[in-house]
Amino acid sequence: MFFRSCQEQKNKIDYVHMKKIKSKKENKSGMSELLQSSKKYFQVPNIGDLLEGTIVSIEPGYVLVDLGRFGMGAIYACDFQNLPEKNKKIKIGKKISGLVREIENDESYIELSLDMASSKEIWQDLKSQQDKGEILKVKILDANKGGLIAEIRDIFAFLPVSQLSAQNYPRVDQGSKSKILEELRKLIDQDLEIKIIDVNQREDKLIISERAANLDQEKELLSQIKVGQVVKGEVSGVANFGAFVRFYPQDNKERFIEGLVHISELAWQRIDDPRNIVNPGDKVDAKIIDIDRDKVSLSIKGLEQDPWQKAGKKYEKGDKIKGEVTKIDKFGAFVQLDKDIHGLAHVAQFTGDMNEQIELGKKYKFEIISIEPEAHRLGLRLCKK
Repeated sequence: MFFRSCQEQKNKIDYVHMKKIKSKKENKSGMSELLQSSKKYFQVPNIGDLLEGTIVSIEPGYVLVDLGRFGMGAIYACDFQNLPEKNKKIKIGKKISGLVREIENDESYIELSLDMASSKEIWQDLKSQQDKGEILKVKILDANKGGLIAEIRDIFAFLPVSQLSAQNYPRVDQGSKSKILEELRKLIDQDLEIKIIDVNQREDKLIISERAANLDQEKELLSQIKVGQVVKGEVSGVANFGAFVRFYPQDNKERFIEGLVHISELAWQRIDDPRNIVNPGDKVDAKIIDIDRDKVSLSIKGLEQDPWQKAGKKYEKGDKIKGEVTKIDKFGAFVQLDKDIHGLAHVAQFTGDMNEQIELGKKYKFEIISIEPEAHRLGLRLCKK
């Protein structure tokens, strides 16, 4: 070991160069002039530049590096102590890289930093891995409500919930953040395959994606299904806009595909809350109606006969029929005539204040003023008492 402690190093260097300080001060302006005049022979680097040189001397507190056209550089002991793996490789004649910390220090050397260079090299490597689309394996260290925390080469990486694969995505009822966090914590200490999708050294930001790493596998799975196919699955989650259903392709029982049944595809009747139709754990049959890249759209109502096909025979214009008011908004009142058929009593069809004439959940007699089975529309007017 050729290095002493950082304090010993500093004391030694201060002592060795004490006698030079006075002459250096006198020659400081001369050195600046020399640097200016010699630019055509020697190139002056900028702070932050990454330079490579050859080790030419190993001193008790520092290493001298021949930087070629840039001149002589110095790397001090503290840097090597922070990076022990670099310490083992220090030999005269070996190539070494460092980041310019100071263009001219008190010893007239270009001061280099291994620590800073190592950090820059790591970020450059991460950027290269992103550009190449390399798949990496990381261990999950922690979780928060937004996603998972991992580490790549001593740099923390963030995996947002939205970038999890379908296999690990936390489907929880009503999107409860506490339940999402509970599910995410189950992934701590697990190894996941990921791709780097964003690298920003200045902001110290490294974003990774499991979903991107699984894209090829997802494509292979999706190649096993087609539009029009009927699948058997299980409801994995319910949201205000629909339900998620997980199903296995015929040729693969190890990895599932997750599709969305939009609220409009759950049933033929009007639905305000999908939870009134399905709940997590329910076994359902569904029809594949669209495949858009890695998104699969499903329909449950597509497997049932359209009740509006019979509505034209069951209901006619001018009929008077009782119906229950299921929703009131500024456009009018939605009225359920039977299990599958709803009509709209437009606000313009009411004489006076609509809200004074009807109440939510009550039944009234309405007159059918229009019916369009193909468009699934039926117009109503409240009958006079």
